[in-house]
Amino acid sequence: MSRAGARLALALGLVACAALPGGAAEPVPAEATGDARILVENAVAVARSALAHEGRFHPFAFFVAPDGRVQRLTPRSDVALPGPAESLALLEAAFRQRAQAGECRAIALVADVVIALPDGRQSDALQVAIETRSGYCEDFFHPYERGDGGEIRFDEPISRRRKGSVFAECGRE
Repeated sequence: MSRAGARLALALGLVACAALPGGAAEPVPAEATGDARILVENAVAVARSALAHEGRFHPFAFFVAPDGRVQRLTPRSDVALPGPAESLALLEAAFRQRAQAGECRAIALVADVVIALPDGRQSDALQVAIETRSGYCEDFFHPYERGDGGEIRFDEPISRRRKGSVFAECGRE
């Protein structure tokens, strides 16, 4: 397992329990943890490749179908694309329809964002927003910086709970 893969596994392990009011913890279903792991791995690999080869990327998404197949949704290259925020809104709307129809059990929305690091500095980051039908919702951020020669250096990933935008079960307290 690569060092980045080990950090991701640790991050997913640390969030394998969702805090409930009163300090209790509810275990995250194994299916949701497995789906999140595979979605984050795929999303980060594609986004890193796009950053290395093109210097940027337009938001895209992956989802896990009910039978466990992982599929990617990416913008068409032959049409004018809306801005990143509008693209994410369109992806969320499409996934809400798929979720209501029972056509997906987990999703990952991927964007290139700017975040505040724990030390207060701003950083570019890959954001992988994970939502599952079981209610597990987490944002994974992979901060990065560009070197003088254009190379990209990634810092330690950061995660936080997110309020869902696709599955009604996400973000419930």
